[in-house]
Amino acid sequence: DLMDATGTVVLQGGAPFTLDTCLDGGCYSLGMYDAFGDGWNGNVFSITDNVSGVSVSAGLASGATGNANLSSSALGCYIYGCIDPLAINYDALANTDDGTCTYPGCVDSLPFAEDFATGTADVTLISSAGNSVSSIDSSNNNNMTWHGQGGSYTTWLTPYNTGPLAFATNPSHTATMAMCVDLTAYAGQPVSLEFDLRQEFSFNGTYSYFRLSADSGVVLADGNGDEYFSPLTACGDAWAVKSYDLSAYAGSSVILQFQSCNKYNDDYYQCGDNAYVDNINISVQATPIYGCIDPLAVNFDSLANTDDGSCCYGNWAELNMMDSYGDGWNGNYFIMTDVMTGTQVFNSTCVGSQTTEFACVPDGCYDITVNGGSWQSEISWELYAAGDTTSGFAPFAGQITVGAGSCSIGCTDPLAVNYDSTALVDDGSCLYPCTDNSVYVAVVTDYYGDECSWDITDASGAVVASGGPYGIGYNTVSDSACVIDGCY
Repeated sequence: DLMDATGTVVLQGGAPFTLDTCLDGGCYSLGMYDAFGDGWNGNVFSITDNVSGVSVSAGLASGATGNANLSSSALGCYIYGCIDPLAINYDALANTDDGTCTYPGCVDSLPFAEDFATGTADVTLISSAGNSVSSIDSSNNNNMTWHGQGGSYTTWLTPYNTGPLAFATNPSHTATMAMCVDLTAYAGQPVSLEFDLRQEFSFNGTYSYFRLSADSGVVLADGNGDEYFSPLTACGDAWAVKSYDLSAYAGSSVILQFQSCNKYNDDYYQCGDNAYVDNINISVQATPIYGCIDPLAVNFDSLANTDDGSCCYGNWAELNMMDSYGDGWNGNYFIMTDVMTGTQVFNSTCVGSQTTEFACVPDGCYDITVNGGSWQSEISWELYAAGDTTSGFAPFAGQITVGAGSCSIGCTDPLAVNYDSTALVDDGSCLYPCTDNSVYVAVVTDYYGDECSWDITDASGAVVASGGPYGIGYNTVSDSACVIDGCY
């Protein structure tokens, strides 16, 4: 039954049904009935205005009866109210703006700080019924913060494996805190925003994302160039400070939108899918952009204004790690170690389909291992260093030279008893004939050889020889030392 605003039935029928007719302008309601009592099984009743093309529709999801309101200004049904979601008095049922929208006060004097300690703030909180909640509460360890969380899993759609995809696919799971910032008085000045962010997830990090956007729809990047954030652990992530440069908006106004896109609600499983924001600070100062600020370094970053200690004066190496399945390296790691010093320049793993890392790699000889986990058939990698490319799969164990380095390592002194004529790089292993007292040491360990070590000290307490610890398992080791006359 299609009924007008007075409740009078103006049209009846069954299904299928199609009709071109003339209806008086106004608000209509629909009475829906199903003889079997299991809903309309996907069938939909709709009215389309032939002039504007606007449609209103309804369906019976389950049961034998149901009612729905069919309201559209295109049909002459005007429900007046505030229709701007950013307003404090937004009315989700209204379809025609009546000019009554009111908004939170704008931040217009800097420096500005908001810690939510009072439980309120000059912001607009935007939720989606059943799918997301935006609130100021004490859910985060009894500290008052902004809190964005998810809702019903039935409306969470794929794909969602990246931040942009999650927000695009699941807009109803987006919780928003909107803050108006009026910077008209600060034209030409460096304005920065800083706040604390903490996130949690229920089952995995792809169920919980955060971003900061402007009312224009632009997603802002922080000082490190990151636009989207997700938690690394279910409940254990610490607070992280996020910094943004707002100088582009100096001289104008912008509505900042702190947004989370989460699948489940708080505490659904483990901690649920949540984002928390606290300690918002806006001030007139340049946002730190971290990087190498020395023009003489090979990794000089012309955009950086704050040195992060990463300047490299050797070889700036790039490591690309790929996983064909897209679920990371499952416990496998790429480890690259300087043969001479034992320094690890890479100890890295792949997250998702591909991860790229950079490191400063001096000329030298390096051991590379790729191992330690499962599903190794999915793994591949490429290393670019000093103009050379090395690539491989897993498991892998090998040795490479970088730059002017050499892997021909050994004793280069012809006077030593272990002189190696093929060695190009001395590794400090040279041994010389003993002209004093030769001491021979025999060591037999129990199974826990990794716990066993020894020292020989002279009368002054100085160590003149030492050995161990050894490998786990039973060890029989012969060693020697050359010592001068004395007590040991």
